Amino acid sequence: MTSADAANAACFPRPPSNHQSMLLSFDAAIERITGASAVIPPAVLAVITHYRNKKERSQKQRVPRIAIRRQRGSVADVFQCLGPSIFRRAFRMTFDSFWRLYSILSPHILSSLAEGSKYVCKGGRAGGNYSLPPIRNGPILHSIRLGASLRYFAGGSPYDIMYIFGISYSEVLTSMWTVVDAVHRCPKFDISYPDTVDLVTMILSRLLWSQRN
Repeated sequence: MTSADAANAACFPRPPSNHQSMLLSFDAAIERITGASAVIPPAVLAVITHYRNKKERSQKQRVPRIAIRRQRGSVADVFQCLGPSIFRRAFRMTFDSFWRLYSILSPHILSSLAEGSKYVCKGGRAGGNYSLPPIRNGPILHSIRLGASLRYFAGGSPYDIMYIFGISYSEVLTSMWTVVDAVHRCPKFDISYPDTVDLVTMILSRLLWSQRN
């Protein structure tokens, strides 16, 4: 072997003949790449770290969610606790006005919940009797949904509302949007604004006449 061959052999050693000795574990490869971070672009290290973290997350077992036992609270219970004066301040209406509003919105709350439900009845004949899946803490009355919504509109915190009526945080928000949709569906709350000057003048004259009398 010439001096040139010896010099090449010293600078560029031949790889081992055994292929198994060239295989590295994942951790060993990370250590070598981390040690050579001065020459390897940081993007390569970021990609390798991302896949390693993804692999570790996939190996973790999912913790099952524990259902919380709740006792439903009715609007009548809240009224008995607060009294007529504080109830009016908290809900921005009297107890009688609440039930008048409930009688107007109740059918529209029902239709809004029916259309927004993701439960699909399967099997059976057309027109057969179906029942919704059971609710652990019992069904939420429409009066509870209306009461939770009014308290939310009046500035109440969802955390306090869920404690008062015995419902979950998500059901507080669901009740609020259900009542909003029910108001939009109700023909009695269909607000239209005057589009002519004569109509505005007539409304103003009636308002002034009612204030004088």
